[in-house]
Amino acid sequence: MPDCLLSVDCPFFKGLIRRSPEATERMKKRFCMANPAECARLRVYKAKGRHALPYALMPDDYEQMNQILTTKAQDNYRGPSQKKTYIDLS
Repeated sequence: MPDCLLSVDCPFFKGLIRRSPEATERMKKRFCMANPAECARLRVYKAKGRHALPYALMPDDYEQMNQILTTKAQDNYRGPSQKKTYIDLS
């Protein structure tokens, strides 16, 4: 069972965004199960809220996370038209 509070509806945890199957499983063990506090998705969520969380942000994408965390709130708004689709980053 994951320790992360976002796991219920996290597109990464649910397999909607992923890398190779092996990399995805390693990342789930590292970020979702063992240490959610390291997850870029969770850190953005806690600092800026769900509205600032990009759908395709990977748990290890600290570069994008830092850009989001140093950007003004209105610049992060995704808007209602952004569709959630399957994204394969492998």
